[in-house]
Amino acid sequence: MGDPTSDVPELRTERLVLRAWREEDRVPFAAMNADPVVMEHYPSTMDRTESDAFVDRILLRWAQGRPSLWAVEVPGEAAFIEMWESMGGQERFDRRRRWWAEARTEFVGALR
Repeated sequence: MGDPTSDVPELRTERLVLRAWREEDRVPFAAMNADPVVMEHYPSTMDRTESDAFVDRILLRWAQGRPSLWAVEVPGEAAFIEMWESMGGQERFDRRRRWWAEARTEFVGALR
């Protein structure tokens, strides 16, 4: 199997990019998953091993040609701020404290 992210569609707005996951996204994603405030609506926080396993599942779904989660970045400002999922017309946005409201508003408007 080749690069599991090679067929991931990329979506752009004026400020944000929904893109394939990169190896360097694992560190900030693990920090986000370990933050109790970010994870307050989830069953628990995740340690690095659990977070990496989650990324591996995301990559596997893309490699299988199934919809999965995008990484979200602010070009020139932050390489990774969040993950985004859009399946079956229902958008789910998993927040990271500083960025979530602005990013959600921008992408929901762009997807409609």
